[in-house]
Amino acid sequence: METELVIDDTNFSQYFREINKAAPAQGDSLVVFRALAYFCDGALKQEIIDLLRFEFGSVKKCVGRLIKFAGSTREQAVKICLDLVKDLIDGISLEDVKKKEYPFVFEKFYYVNPQYVPEDDKRWQILTQPSNK
Repeated sequence: METELVIDDTNFSQYFREINKAAPAQGDSLVVFRALAYFCDGALKQEIIDLLRFEFGSVKKCVGRLIKFAGSTREQAVKICLDLVKDLIDGISLEDVKKKEYPFVFEKFYYVNPQYVPEDDKRWQILTQPSNK
């Protein structure tokens, strides 16, 4: 009798390897996970707001941080920056901007054997065929 493999928080990284931290193994495919997320109050948001308010020309730096630390797409990172600045220009208080949740598309790429990618979950997409390394 075969036991069903369960992939959860304890073993996820054994099967799904972030592309910026690992090379593909034989039989791996490149996959992406995309989901709706919210940019909420926290240290990163405070840093982004401070950069936008006090450092001229900081949008590029902010976009880079949102991609790296929040998993945002480039397009969504630019939109978050524009929305933050617009809200501040429109007179929304700094405290309310900090509290406001800004929706964005979270995106993360992995190398994984395609047999481990959930078939019935539209957030996962296989981008390449398995490698023959």
